[in-house]
Amino acid sequence: MGASDEAGSLFRQGVALGEQRRTGDAIATLRRALALGPDRAEIHAALGDVLRDGGDAAGAEAAWRRALALRADLAGPLNNLGTALAARGALDEARRLLERAVAAEPDIALLRANLANVLARIGTALNREGRGAEAVAVLERAVALGGEVPPYHVNLGIALRQAGRLEDSIDAFDRALVLRADDPLARWNRGLSLLALGRLPEGWRDYEFRRRLPSAPPAPALPEWDGRAPRRVLVRREQGIGDELLFASCFDDLLATGAEARIECDARLSPLFRRSFPAARIVPVSRPRQGEPDPPCDPGDAEAWIAAGSLPRLFRPSLDAFPARRAYLKADPEAVARWRQLLGPLPSVGLCWRSSRLGGERDSRYARVDDLAPLFALDGFAFVSLQLNLAESEREAAGAALRLAEGLDLRHDVDGTAALISALDRVITVDSWVLSLAGALGVTTRFLAAQRDWATLGSDRVPWLPAVATRFVEPGGWRGAAAEAARDLVEERRRAI
Repeated sequence: MGASDEAGSLFRQGVALGEQRRTGDAIATLRRALALGPDRAEIHAALGDVLRDGGDAAGAEAAWRRALALRADLAGPLNNLGTALAARGALDEARRLLERAVAAEPDIALLRANLANVLARIGTALNREGRGAEAVAVLERAVALGGEVPPYHVNLGIALRQAGRLEDSIDAFDRALVLRADDPLARWNRGLSLLALGRLPEGWRDYEFRRRLPSAPPAPALPEWDGRAPRRVLVRREQGIGDELLFASCFDDLLATGAEARIECDARLSPLFRRSFPAARIVPVSRPRQGEPDPPCDPGDAEAWIAAGSLPRLFRPSLDAFPARRAYLKADPEAVARWRQLLGPLPSVGLCWRSSRLGGERDSRYARVDDLAPLFALDGFAFVSLQLNLAESEREAAGAALRLAEGLDLRHDVDGTAALISALDRVITVDSWVLSLAGALGVTTRFLAAQRDWATLGSDRVPWLPAVATRFVEPGGWRGAAAEAARDLVEERRRAI
């Protein structure tokens, strides 16, 4: 038997041993085969497979790369190396390898599925980076390759909504629901798109599916309140502090039914809520750390319960149902008076230009402190920072034009922050809970919005917050939006003289 034949025989033996899960014997046999046939691509590929099975990821990758160097169109190592790279997050190279695998063997469903999975991950990452058009294109390819996987359609729908294509996003969620009826992630996301279009009854119905998500806290062992009978009602807090502030706009409606309300809230909100809703019992709840479950619910003597985010379904079935009142929260009047004295006689303007949490897609929705230069250039105004987690570099960039609320913890002392905001003449902010707080307090506020999200409910305003005027900002248009705000401040001061 010649060397080539013996190499082939050892190759077949090694593959068989690998299939029998005799990994060590398989590796030894395939190495003997390679000693006789070092340029046999299929032996390097098989060695990579058993090295992977034996836990030697680096050795497996080296073997697959050697196989592909000898024969670039081998679907097996292309697929295996691609999926291994994808597992450790090297998605771009994984995509290139898997595209070559599909081109080599277009009829193998596993190859198409693996490529679709990588494309879906890339598309989701692009969407988080704010690269909406690219995300949509990549996710559409994922759907075309793996159209029977509901999460691909959901991810595409989310990207379409982020790109402003609301109707198309609903079509994507509908396709996901054909594949998996009442999938909670698809229904909840479809609800967000419906709400963003102003289709409130349908939107609120789908929005309820958020409570079926794995991350949702368990429901109390109580019947759900339907809004009809005046009963002792527990209102459970949910989501972020900005959402809590919006949903609080429905608390007066709840109390007007005659219900005795036990209202949970983020502990930071409790002083503000107690002052604003004296007829309710306010129950402060410490928010769990990231990844931790919500604390156990204490229903007290409640006879029924409702999630705070479900109140709008009962009380805000249409835009006409949003009250025109300017404010529904009340800051501490003595603290407001102290802040007004400290701020002095100049017109005071609070500024918030980004979220306290950045990264990925969120970055594209916010300004930089440098973008506010047209405002800082104005004389005769006191600009006050409402920016949480203010970086030292931002403080230096703004210079003396930006006043700081010395001694006030903007993040944790929400009641103190409410007093400061109430002492201001106006607020200019992006999408953060500062927006919800300022609007709920009735302070004249300009909202610089990067996109139409569900909370605008298909309108050009934030219906929950009549004191807020919305200005939509095109990508890269933050400095221009600041310049427009500066011109309006000057004009308003001129008219007031």
